[in-house]
Amino acid sequence: MCTGLVVLSDRNAKHTPTILELWRSRGLEVWRNAKHTPTLLEVWRSGGLEVWRSTGLEVYRSGGVEVWRSGGVEVWRSGGLEVLRSGGLEVWRSGGLEVWRSDGLEVWRSGGLEVWRSGGLEVCRS
Repeated sequence: MCTGLVVLSDRNAKHTPTILELWRSRGLEVWRNAKHTPTLLEVWRSGGLEVWRSTGLEVYRSGGVEVWRSGGVEVWRSGGLEVLRSGGLEVWRSGGLEVWRSDGLEVWRSGGLEVWRSGGLEVCRS
């Protein structure tokens, strides 16, 4: 494994430079800020996959897919599709269509039309 140390600095900054550690081996690249800094940041890259980790946040990217995770919230993005998940709530968005799902309740929205479904009941609003 090949390791190195990279020092990044801002000439106009009045603080000490940020120190990043860099590891490279056979297509895998890992960047990490120095352990004495208050916020941990790691970046992992291999092939088309990129993973960003910071205190309480993870971001995964591969091709056109992006996944964000923080606490109990997860967001998936690909092209025009976005999916948000948190606890029992799930929200799907694509173009002008939005679908909300939670505990047996489903809400579909598109333009001025809204459809609410729960069990065998369905209500439409426009």
